[in-house]
Amino acid sequence: MSARMLIGIAVCGIFLLISGAGCEPSVEKPAFEPKAGEEKPRFKPAVKSAEPAVLALKFAEGDINRYKSASGTSKDYSYEQPSKQESKNEHSGVQTEVIFTQQIKHVGEDGSAIAEIKIEGLKYYSMVSKEVKFDFDSSRTGSGSEPLARLIGQNYTIRMLPDGTVKLVDAAKARTVVREGLAAKIAERLLGEKLVEARHSIPALLGRSETSVKSGQQWSVIEKGPEGMLQAREYNKAYRFADIKQEKGQRIAVVRMQANDVKMMDKDGKSVNFFKDIFKGAENYTGQGELIFNLDTGKVNKSSEKLEASWMATDPDYDEEGGAGPDVLLMSFTQSRSFERLN
Repeated sequence: MSARMLIGIAVCGIFLLISGAGCEPSVEKPAFEPKAGEEKPRFKPAVKSAEPAVLALKFAEGDINRYKSASGTSKDYSYEQPSKQESKNEHSGVQTEVIFTQQIKHVGEDGSAIAEIKIEGLKYYSMVSKEVKFDFDSSRTGSGSEPLARLIGQNYTIRMLPDGTVKLVDAAKARTVVREGLAAKIAERLLGEKLVEARHSIPALLGRSETSVKSGQQWSVIEKGPEGMLQAREYNKAYRFADIKQEKGQRIAVVRMQANDVKMMDKDGKSVNFFKDIFKGAENYTGQGELIFNLDTGKVNKSSEKLEASWMATDPDYDEEGGAGPDVLLMSFTQSRSFERLN
């Protein structure tokens, strides 16, 4: 096996040792201008409509709604060595789900709102190299005696803007209820600024100054790739206002997203790839998502987004006359987020 492939295997080890615990989704302030020379992902032509719509959250004091927010990251690694008839596969990841009620306590003149969040349900699952590190599900019989169960019924406060931006106001009391071992560290992360803001923010709305849109209209967001990726990248997320439909007498908007990576360039305008001497095969960065939004109530029915990256390498020193086939290294990274109204 070549030295290059040995380096590749070493990189894989580092890749998998970074446990999913630190790789939950984060919220980055988007930039709306694609970089020079970067192509936007292309959509199929949309059915145009003259009917304008306002893509902005609306809040009313005393309003109570119930939601489910889920997020996850996964890392997969496969190494095939045909000459020795050997293979190795690994999987690591984190999955989180929070069910909560949201009560609007105050609405400001700028349309922003202060909301109290009450945790009603929680799932947290972590695996490293196919070994389960943590598994909690508040709906599971007997879970009430586990440390993370103390988060059920706890409250925290957030500030929400019409453009989907969220800021944590206060979660100090809720952070004190879990104090034992790994569960305490998980609880601290779940109630930390980064994960709270990611849990409640709506990616398709973030940072939009223009709230009035028509069917077929498109806009782009440049966003940092998720933490934990093998190679840092930016994604060009292209959104399209796809449709307005009627459901139970209300206008429901559909926004779809497709994403690809923004190529990193050096000062000479050449593509930068730190692993160019290791990965002689293909690399791919994609994403997709959808927002279902009630235009009459100004509430999100459902939002989901997924960003994916994959790398494939073959031994550059493989001799085709050997017949067994080259050593092949496959790696992938996936981040998903979803937000759904339950009532």
